[in-house]
Amino acid sequence: YFFAISSQLPNTMELSRFNFMELMASHVWYQIAGFSAVLGLTAIIVSFGIKDGIEKLNLVLMPLLFIIFVGLLFYAMKLPEFGKAWHFMFHFEPQNITSQTIIESLAQVFFSLSLGVGTISVYAASARNDENLFKSSIWVVVSGIVVSLVAGLMIFAFIYHFHGQPSEGPGLLLVSLPLAFSALGDSGAIISLLFFLAVLFAGITSTISMLEPGVSILRDKFRFSQLRATLILSGAIVMLGFCVILWSNAQLGLPPIFGRGLFDVLDSITASFLMPLGMLIVLLFVGWSVSKTHLQAWMPYLPQWLFVLWLWIVRIVAPVIIIAILISKYIGVLA
Repeated sequence: YFFAISSQLPNTMELSRFNFMELMASHVWYQIAGFSAVLGLTAIIVSFGIKDGIEKLNLVLMPLLFIIFVGLLFYAMKLPEFGKAWHFMFHFEPQNITSQTIIESLAQVFFSLSLGVGTISVYAASARNDENLFKSSIWVVVSGIVVSLVAGLMIFAFIYHFHGQPSEGPGLLLVSLPLAFSALGDSGAIISLLFFLAVLFAGITSTISMLEPGVSILRDKFRFSQLRATLILSGAIVMLGFCVILWSNAQLGLPPIFGRGLFDVLDSITASFLMPLGMLIVLLFVGWSVSKTHLQAWMPYLPQWLFVLWLWIVRIVAPVIIIAILISKYIGVLA
């Protein structure tokens, strides 16, 4: 999409939506090439390890993405539809909040923070012994919220400006923003290249975080080298990824699975079941299997009252919430 859209930016919502759907549903070889390139780059970075690969990449790409996002937000604030975007995001309508809304919101939290998949454990294991994990976690959460708000206001302002619908789903980023870049004239093509390049690498930082935990297990438990573990897992992901691409191709007409495509099935299983279940196991292990003495020794920076509150949340509050999510989701599937 980075190459396809940057060469000729669309000037109408209909054309932008058509380009996105056409590329997603029909051009299977483009998808295979793009998927292979992203996974290959991910494998190369992971093979260098966390310090020499992942950390150095993030120090450059994340600030670049944030700067571009903020610049686009200032541009969006000049649009007359910015007020509608603000109202859409922040106007509180409690009657629209259902149990499904809460479940999907919490599932999004698990996905955004990479909870329940081992990512945080792997990165924490590479931190310094004197690292204040509480302060680091606050920075992660706050920065995630800020970036989400900036992106939401920016994208929804563009969506309303070009007469789109906020309910379009994951394609919002790839449907609305090309229109905004097109409206900027000659400079729009340059900004488009920078933006989608930044988004591409932001996505790669996520794929790196997904691949590294499995690599760490093979390296630490089975004594594989970093390179060998990376190649083995990348090969398995390639095979599964090709299946997802083929199932998403409208021209092949592969049968749906439980009435949905393979990507939707895998997305539902991971985001709504496996990630909450993985986090539940982590919470139960940390809260009940690890001694309180050890936990306090690992977090000397927490005052006593905050440590007690944290431990109560880890042992009782968070597990109850996750169990409620899983039960609600299971009841919804049965219904």
